[in-house]
Amino acid sequence: MEGFMSRWLPIGETGTMRRSMRTLFAAQGPPLPMLNRMRRDISLIRDVIASYDLPPELAFLPVIESRFEPWAVSPAGAAGLWQLMPEMARRFGLKVSGGEDERFDMRRSTEAAAAYLAELHRLFRDWPLALAAYNCGEGAMARALERSGAGTLSELTAACRENRVFRELLSDETLDFVPRFVGAVQVMSGVADFEELMCSTDGDAPETGPSFPEVAQGGSFGDGEARQAGVAVLGSALR
Repeated sequence: MEGFMSRWLPIGETGTMRRSMRTLFAAQGPPLPMLNRMRRDISLIRDVIASYDLPPELAFLPVIESRFEPWAVSPAGAAGLWQLMPEMARRFGLKVSGGEDERFDMRRSTEAAAAYLAELHRLFRDWPLALAAYNCGEGAMARALERSGAGTLSELTAACRENRVFRELLSDETLDFVPRFVGAVQVMSGVADFEELMCSTDGDAPETGPSFPEVAQGGSFGDGEARQAGVAVLGSALR
């Protein structure tokens, strides 16, 4: 997990990550309904993510977007597992109307989200920047980078948090987005078949890390083992 954190977590944002982990999971670890939804959907999500040649960790993005609830709707109008706004969904080929809303279609919405993430990476050539832009939009991210002179998410986050001139460039929600994602992946690594998920498509071995439980091999998380694993990872990360 250290390699993952060093690639994704902006410098100086460990505290933000830890606070978000407490907020998202509290002391009890990942809730069982979310774990069961994840177990049901992760195979499809993983396949789509791989087909777009995206980092496999992004399969866990729905943890912070919707808690793997495919019918989630935000007050702002974002909907589905990936919390796509109507105009963004239509941009990537989804039908969004009174009679049909494909943001609630698991495969179609996942394909749209993956296509958008791939496009963001082509624009910004950096995964942390691309993921933050998934939250705020590519226009807002491009303007923030231009005005601040930052070249990385670490530099941009520091500028927005420490310089009054740049404080309004991005919302706290966007600045916290990637640390929240890193924290979610850390916790979920204890309850999913994470080592298999981290294997690259060319057959390379997964990066070295702790030995995670095999509870995601089949069935629902009903016996408490997965929940206990999540609590253990959460406790370790927050110390």
